[in-house]
Amino acid sequence: MKSTFLILMTLFSFSLLQSCETEKKPAASTDEVKTENLENKGEVKDVTDESYIIKNKSFQGISIGDDLDAEATMMTKVVMQTGEGDFVTYEIKNEAGEKLAFVMPDPRDPKLVGDITIVSPKAMTSKGVRVGMTLGELKKKIGDLTVHGSEIESRTSVAKDNIRYRLDAANNTYEVDQSKVSDEVKILEITIY
Repeated sequence: MKSTFLILMTLFSFSLLQSCETEKKPAASTDEVKTENLENKGEVKDVTDESYIIKNKSFQGISIGDDLDAEATMMTKVVMQTGEGDFVTYEIKNEAGEKLAFVMPDPRDPKLVGDITIVSPKAMTSKGVRVGMTLGELKKKIGDLTVHGSEIESRTSVAKDNIRYRLDAANNTYEVDQSKVSDEVKILEITIY
């Protein structure tokens, strides 16, 4: 949190200095996170907060296997209703109250953090993948993937490196004909498992 504050203060100071100069400066350095303007597509146009980075075992400082009681103070407990039943989950929200993700207790030990599912397009993986991108964009960023379905809820997803990407497509069998899934299908959720 302290490093995030220092980064934000540095960026704010740099911004003030640039606005005071009269001559134009070149575009942002290659070290900064760059995103295209996706405002009209319902996506976020700028992500600069490093705490929104999705890692392959953690998000927002919460890791799979952490003590759920210790992390619960940063989350809101809710009951999620699905086709498989009702489940206790914990929502992660940002300071503005926007839902970023939800945490499931570990099914083997409900006192521990299990899967972490990111639902906000503000968060992204280290490779730049975020909710709202297409399957085609995902393939360009992380390579070829195998698509699978699920029998109970007809969910469709791909997985790589402890991260599962749920797609906006329905398939009620595990084996899916890859040619039947369009590269234009969007990512609905990103789950660290």
